Amino acid sequence: MASDFPARRIVLLSILFLSTATLGVLFGRAYHRHSSPPAAKSVGPDGQPIHAQGRGESAASHLTVKGDYQVDAEPPTFCTLNVDRAFQVTWRASPEVVLRIENFKGAGEYVGDTRVRTTYTGEAYRTSRGKAKVSIQVTPAASGSLISGSFSSDYTGESGKGTVSGSFERCPYDLASTTL
Repeated sequence: MASDFPARRIVLLSILFLSTATLGVLFGRAYHRHSSPPAAKSVGPDGQPIHAQGRGESAASHLTVKGDYQVDAEPPTFCTLNVDRAFQVTWRASPEVVLRIENFKGAGEYVGDTRVRTTYTGEAYRTSRGKAKVSIQVTPAASGSLISGSFSSDYTGESGKGTVSGSFERCPYDLASTTL
């Protein structure tokens, strides 16, 4: 009877594994049936899906938020150049700050859209917005370009009000391969 115990254990573990795998497949199918297609979540003003050219992590960054939120940090910061020619920089802090520059053409002065996002609920963020004064520099690099910049803005909305400013350095991009 003692030699029968390991065999029973293997059988029970196999049943448990198969039951868990079956539930995973069934749950996965139910989840995919009820979730929206990815393209429906990311569309531009013209209704077309937005796909980024890629993300580059900034080599260095700084973020200062004053007002209803107080932040003075160097959070991870990511840059994305979208196919709708908008350049987006996201500072992963609390609150999260997003800077978006429409019709990006490279180095220069821009007016950008600032979003201060708080309280992610699983469905949406509370967002405050503002118009930012933005300065962008582009430096040639061995494998493309390095984009650096700074901005400052007031913000107001659902997530509060205040001022926000930030900088990012050396986000890697191959601007030559884009149609700027």
